Amino acid sequence: MAGRLWIDEDAADGGVLAVVARRLSLPIAGRDGWPEAGDAVIGFRRGRREREPAEKGYAPGVWLLDGRPGLDRGDIAQMLMAGVRVDPALDGELSVVSGLDRHAPSSDVARKVVAERPSEPVRKAVAERPSEPVRKAVAERAYESARKAVAERPSEPVRKAVAERAYESARKAVAERPYEPVRNVVPERPSPCAPLIASPGRSGSAPSNVPAFRLFEVPVFHLRALTVRRIGQGAGLLPADWDGPHPLRRRLETAAVRALYATGRDFGTVTLAASDDGAVRVAGPFGEPEERDLPLWLEAVGAFRSELAEEAETGRRRELLIGADPEFLLVAPDGRVVSASRFFPRDGAAGSDALRVRGQLRCPVAELRPDPASDPDGLMRGIRGLMRRAELLAAPDGRPLRWLAGGMPVPGFALGGHIHLNVPPNARLLRVLDSCVALPLAAAEDERGVRRRPRYGALGDFRVKRHGFEYRTPPSWLVSPLAAQAAFAAALLAARHTSELALLTGLPSETEAGRRAYYEGDRDTLRAMALRVHDAMRRVPGYAMYRRWLAPFFAAVERGAVWREDADIRPKWGLPARENAAGGDAHVDGTAGTAGLGASPASLRSV
Repeated sequence: MAGRLWIDEDAADGGVLAVVARRLSLPIAGRDGWPEAGDAVIGFRRGRREREPAEKGYAPGVWLLDGRPGLDRGDIAQMLMAGVRVDPALDGELSVVSGLDRHAPSSDVARKVVAERPSEPVRKAVAERPSEPVRKAVAERAYESARKAVAERPSEPVRKAVAERAYESARKAVAERPYEPVRNVVPERPSPCAPLIASPGRSGSAPSNVPAFRLFEVPVFHLRALTVRRIGQGAGLLPADWDGPHPLRRRLETAAVRALYATGRDFGTVTLAASDDGAVRVAGPFGEPEERDLPLWLEAVGAFRSELAEEAETGRRRELLIGADPEFLLVAPDGRVVSASRFFPRDGAAGSDALRVRGQLRCPVAELRPDPASDPDGLMRGIRGLMRRAELLAAPDGRPLRWLAGGMPVPGFALGGHIHLNVPPNARLLRVLDSCVALPLAAAEDERGVRRRPRYGALGDFRVKRHGFEYRTPPSWLVSPLAAQAAFAAALLAARHTSELALLTGLPSETEAGRRAYYEGDRDTLRAMALRVHDAMRRVPGYAMYRRWLAPFFAAVERGAVWREDADIRPKWGLPARENAAGGDAHVDGTAGTAGLGASPASLRSV
């Protein structure tokens, strides 16, 4: 029966996942049988996602959960594009990091790894790195003595080498071999990597111009952080409410999940550094599951297996619902944003949303919260009804305000068009949504919306909700009803046919070219990818149900239509605007009717 969880032969041959597989009686793919479409396989895939399909070696529609350890330069680039902060010292270590299958030395983590878990790759890395004193010590001494000497008692030649070398060489030596006495010599000089070289602790233990940092490890399985623990110096120092809703813990969990997702992984252990200034950075290569976390992995894998089986059994019978909470701005004729809280209640269906402006919490953004619906028509009707309500609430003011939407119609105000689905969050579904919703919308986006990314609108951005999850990547599609209905239809199609679309589309959002085009706003590449995605959609049996909402949008994308974020959105939705301060009509590129992405009021009545 489709919906089973398997473990790949390589992952089943040893390590924590092998123990998990035995405890949970997971079948081994290739020994016990072959997975079918709808099944998932836990494994370690060494190749990059764009070089070979995730399902290579298995039947179409099988999901291989990727947990490959280590990092390479491509991974670093993917994280940086997605807005994940990375320790600058990692870039200098990649020649070693990319070749390791397990933990590799990185900043202060190296000392801990060498001292406590001296694996063969680590020993080899220490022996082969270009530092004559260290290489000679490792080569001439017995391994145990050398390990202890390197970890605990840096010799005079090592200390002398660091003292005499130019700073760049010293920095590299410290980043690669952070012996405690040597590590404390270098932070006095400013450097981009100083925050991860300085001694951990509060700001008093580091130079005044360098934020102090603390190191953490976060094991993650399928979008879920299993725990967050502090490592290195001060490992036992945690706030009393650490296991509750602690803000730093939430940031660390979010950063770990985001880093893995950005590099195409589904599980692994992420090492993070948290500075006193609030910044969180990836500080080391991804690691494999560790023995001390065995109970956590057992629970997480067991829960995932149950969810997979339940989804296979009930997925086709479930009534799929879609909801949304799009944002827009009220802008005065002089270009200033008027706070939506002056007209709309904070928690209303036509309400306002909080935003921190210059350190103060304000509610300048308007937000619509329609009831969920089973098809795009129902959600579109709900949105139009709430727009009429918002118009009545704002009318007494009498000012000719423009209603603007999109990605960033006014500099500094990033707007979202979040989509809600009543299914559990799923990494594979998120990747399909990125390819089928986010990339096509970006192909029709006003160029000013690119400024929203990657701080907002990163691929795979989601938030767990009681009803399922909220997909947070899209901009505010209120700017174009044509784009809005297509986004709803594509999201519903993705939720109903995740496996087929993952296979047929090839997940362009997971390729380096797709991600770069999305984050840099390369419209030509995005348009070509969007059209290929639409072609894949048309081969899915369920496409016919959503064709009337999808086809017009992709036809507009093929013609090169682009929405305008400086145009009042009300005429597009069939509502009168007292004054169109932007001048001209509200259609894209001067087109009329449904030729562009700003459909006319007459055409909207038939949607």
